[in-house]
Amino acid sequence: MQRLKDPAADESEARQEKDDDATPNVASEQVDLPAAAGAEVPAQPPDQTEEPAPAIAAQLAGPLPAQFKRFVAAADGAPEREADAMGDWMVANNPALPRPSINRYSALQQVARKAAPPAPVAQGKPRRRLNLVFIMGADRRGNANRFYTAAHDYFSSQVKNDALIDDASHRNLESVFDYLRGLNPREVAIGNIYLVSHAAEDGTLSFPLTAGDEASRDKNAHHITYAQLKNALATQPRLFTLPAGLIDRNSTIHIKGCNIGRSTAMLDQLDQAFGGEGQVTAPTHKQQYSSTKNARREVIKAEEALAVYYLEIPGVANLTAAQQLAQFRAKYPFLSEKKWKALLGRGAKRTVLNPYKFRVTAPPGSDQQALAEAQTWGDPQMARPDMYPWRIVSRTPQPKGLVLYQLEVNKTNYTVDRVLTDEADQPLKPDESNADFFGASTYEQPAHQPTVSVKPASMAMPEVFTSIASVSRRIKKLPSDDAEMIRDLTADWQTLEDDLRQRPAKMTATEIIGVITHLAGAIGQLAGDDESIRTDLLAAGDTFGEELQQRPPALEGPEIVALSGQLTTAIDAAKGDVRVLENLVKARSACEDALGKRAIMIDVQVVKTEDWLGADEVYSRVAAKGHTETTKTVKLNDGQSYAFTLSPAGYLPMAAPLSVQVFDADWPDADDLIVQMEWKPPFRPLVNSESLDGANYRVHAHFDR
Repeated sequence: MQRLKDPAADESEARQEKDDDATPNVASEQVDLPAAAGAEVPAQPPDQTEEPAPAIAAQLAGPLPAQFKRFVAAADGAPEREADAMGDWMVANNPALPRPSINRYSALQQVARKAAPPAPVAQGKPRRRLNLVFIMGADRRGNANRFYTAAHDYFSSQVKNDALIDDASHRNLESVFDYLRGLNPREVAIGNIYLVSHAAEDGTLSFPLTAGDEASRDKNAHHITYAQLKNALATQPRLFTLPAGLIDRNSTIHIKGCNIGRSTAMLDQLDQAFGGEGQVTAPTHKQQYSSTKNARREVIKAEEALAVYYLEIPGVANLTAAQQLAQFRAKYPFLSEKKWKALLGRGAKRTVLNPYKFRVTAPPGSDQQALAEAQTWGDPQMARPDMYPWRIVSRTPQPKGLVLYQLEVNKTNYTVDRVLTDEADQPLKPDESNADFFGASTYEQPAHQPTVSVKPASMAMPEVFTSIASVSRRIKKLPSDDAEMIRDLTADWQTLEDDLRQRPAKMTATEIIGVITHLAGAIGQLAGDDESIRTDLLAAGDTFGEELQQRPPALEGPEIVALSGQLTTAIDAAKGDVRVLENLVKARSACEDALGKRAIMIDVQVVKTEDWLGADEVYSRVAAKGHTETTKTVKLNDGQSYAFTLSPAGYLPMAAPLSVQVFDADWPDADDLIVQMEWKPPFRPLVNSESLDGANYRVHAHFDR
């Protein structure tokens, strides 16, 4: 066969032309991302290690607590290494418990974490997720369609974002990738990218591929078609290079343009362009934005909506009114028959599209060959060839007995140009996961990419510990040349470890204590005789323990006492691996250390003195079993107050009630007891209810913070 002509396809009516010199007629907003790319991380101050308070040191140097004596490993039971680890504790029946190094911190200083345990892969850290909006066009001057202006108003006022990029230097796909390449994946990752653009159901986007295309006089270069993007991915891969890890399985690229969600092939090309790790979504209906501003040009209302009910039929079709009603009702069943009859009236708008045409000469009777030639030429250019079947339009005789075959593709649309609403005429707000209104990419990375099969977010911590041990064992049992499975299982291990190291900060102290006590009882069975798994799980326990140890300095005094009591109860009842349970002991020591830095305040206000003449000589005494402290004496007259301060160090661990007394010193007679209170753990603020000996004192016992 001889191809006579290979003309450019007629442009689909759904494509929208871009104005070469259009500029936004609203103020552009450029939001910088400080520290998003290449920023220096402030150096952390060194850990501050302090010696224990004398009372705590005395406690730690005492006899081994009874609850730990039962942890001696039996010769035929737990691994002998546990017994060896406890050897020093058992010598002379007077071991000293390990003293933790307490890390001080403030709101601006995080406690340094221990290095990750030896593992198949390096440990990752959670990163900040960015939400970026790119307005990929500008409304034409004088055009009543304010799509881009209203979209800017909507995303700036209704969608949480880290940057809204709406300027002339970011109106092509290459510029989007240039922007993303400026981000540092060690610090940030993409949560959501919104690309706002006119678009069409055949996959066309109304912005150019490169800055050069944007400047071209050829208006066809002002769009990105499916064929153009597919070709660019094959011939210009450098355009789409991104820092590794910036876009991952938790990233979504939202195309906010009309109907393009129907073109799964185009969404897959975009997914591949953005690295193939995230997902691309787009509406299958017309995308609309609207906004209202007040006299000061401030956005007071902005909305996003989907519009235009549609049917699409491959080829040339003619539906009767009854057929239209039946098919629209089947496609949009949430509207009643009555509503559909009102919407359709005499019938929906019918449009026959013919975006591609083809000519070829061949001998008479070559219909099938002509169709095959047209498909070979045209189908690779179309994102939806299944919706556009080829047909022969005419056959014209040519010299030498040949025939000129003219072919074209067709698709028939029936549309109702209304905003999509429910039966009560309220605009629909479907989620992007709803396949009736949004398309999603299906592109899968090649097999050499790791596949993560675990979902730790849905697991309780015992299941996470079990999975870590199981995955580690499976990796060790694999043949050394099974690189793909090793890679996939290592990715599973990494995912579990990342989740584990993020969990403690999100948990309550009670939950952390529960995790540690569970791990202490389970680690022997989970690790067995595998030392590396045991080391990994011990490091996991330390991660939870370190989080627990950093809590007390930020708590109020009564909260510290309550946490200390909770830890004591857990330690007394604990069974299992002593090395894991050390985390509870260290956390209790952290509580006592924090309490030692606080002050007990006894606030005394003298309403009426005990003495008839002159001021009372007031002092306070706080007593517990084995320890009593008395404050200095202060002269106070009617209406005067004083705040007495005592150190709690001598009363640690403050597990028993304190006797709080306030006296008026008399001489040579005995001192007069004016106020007597019993202050019970956890030592919340306490106020006296009565005064003795004819005086009237108001006494308030509390921690300084």
